[in-house]
Amino acid sequence: MTRIRDFDGLIWYVRNGEIVTVGNRTQGVASSLTDITVHASEDPLVVIRVLNLVIREIDQDPQFSDSLLETPTVLGVTDITGDKMTFQISTKCVAQTQYDVIRTLRRKVKDAFDEARIRGAF
Repeated sequence: MTRIRDFDGLIWYVRNGEIVTVGNRTQGVASSLTDITVHASEDPLVVIRVLNLVIREIDQDPQFSDSLLETPTVLGVTDITGDKMTFQISTKCVAQTQYDVIRTLRRKVKDAFDEARIRGAF
């Protein structure tokens, strides 16, 4: 019997003879998509410009030089629903380091949006 604990803490018990595929998120590369939502009335080009400024700042931050495997990318508008417009940012990091990058990205985006007077989706 093999015991596996998932990200949420749930423990799974699997008979060894039934294991045919195994994944490990703690090794190698972690790719992630981060959704950033603003009010749908905002100018998408302005939002993308601000997002790219934040990305450049994070990419040049020595704190993340060992985490980022490539410069994050703004993928553009991925959804418009009601009064919300969603943008996605793609990041590729060393496994298990992506969480600090994403948290910092969100905090810096919030600060940059406040400064640029870009309204969030409330």
